[in-house]
Amino acid sequence: MTDRPAAFGWAILGTGTVSHSVASDLSAVDATRRVGVWSRDAEKAESFAAMHRFERAFDSIDDVLAAPVIDIVYIATPHATHARLAIASLEAGKHVLVEKPIGVNADEAKAIATGGGSERSFRHGGDVDEIRARVCGLA
Repeated sequence: MTDRPAAFGWAILGTGTVSHSVASDLSAVDATRRVGVWSRDAEKAESFAAMHRFERAFDSIDDVLAAPVIDIVYIATPHATHARLAIASLEAGKHVLVEKPIGVNADEAKAIATGGGSERSFRHGGDVDEIRARVCGLA
């Protein structure tokens, strides 16, 4: 018997074009739960959540990271925010997928890689196609 959840809870940070693509991919996978979305623009988050059938739009990053039903955070926000959001997500015990670039410089990439000592994992945007294929059962 495994302690793996029946479905992994996902949150998407950012509501741009790539986020729409990822959300569409997630909708095709049985083992995912589309829990929430956050955007700097609350109306965009609400619209995105409704369009892609996420359970809710979050008002704050802190609420996203505090939600126990979220296992994985996908970060597709402006590049300058990737490191801060990835590190906070890892420190909150979430698995993290960061759209490229992982950070704006080598120091940010190293900080994310160490993740505040987190045992959780992260991937960067160069792996997104591979991850999409695996999540969708194509690999």
